Amino acid sequence: MVKRILPAISLVLFLGSCSALKQIDVSSDKPVTPVAAYASAKDRAVLSDEHVKFLNNISSEPARPEMPVSSTKRAKGPNREVPANEFISSSSEKNVSASSALQIKYAGMMNIDPAKIKNLDLYGFIDDWYGTPYKLGGSTKKGIDCSAFVQFLFASVYGITLPRTSKYQYTSTKRISTTQLKEGDLLFFHTRRNFKGVTHVGVYLQNNKFVQASSSGGVTISDMYDPYYVKHLVGAGRAVADN
Repeated sequence: MVKRILPAISLVLFLGSCSALKQIDVSSDKPVTPVAAYASAKDRAVLSDEHVKFLNNISSEPARPEMPVSSTKRAKGPNREVPANEFISSSSEKNVSASSALQIKYAGMMNIDPAKIKNLDLYGFIDDWYGTPYKLGGSTKKGIDCSAFVQFLFASVYGITLPRTSKYQYTSTKRISTTQLKEGDLLFFHTRRNFKGVTHVGVYLQNNKFVQASSSGGVTISDMYDPYYVKHLVGAGRAVADN
């Protein structure tokens, strides 16, 4: 009796084991043959190596986000990284636009080609002071006179120190003909009945135009051949840079 029961128990234990269950293919009657079984010994070695490498490269650590590199800056907009040279380019484009606007503005006022506006420091200075009201003895944006304006312009744009008054600016510059005028030369006028000699000064620009701090219009651009200025013109002068 015992001999009949023992084989039955052994059969049940065998069928219930994990290794036995793993060998059962419930989806097909045909046994499954591994791909490696058809490969050569060399191929199986390659497959085995690749498999091992793949397993060794698996990491359970979460991927770390990449840190932005130093050559990038954050632009406006969510999560957008822009190369630094794009900012440089953008900044350059803004400078070019500003220069073009300045050239177009003053070329229009003097009726010349914008390409002839080359000294952007000069026209930038004029633009900064343009429209400032006239004030005799003044030297601020609240009010400035002709000689103070010219003195500031030469110091800022040309690095040349001129005397404070138009009379001494005249005597400290080299006399030139009006046919020799170049941008940056000085025009001197006598505009007061009760004073002798030079009483007013302006800076020549181009196309017979000059910038001045006028008693009637403040810092503005005028035409030297306007009848009033033709009548009161004393002469022209050229400043020499300090040695």
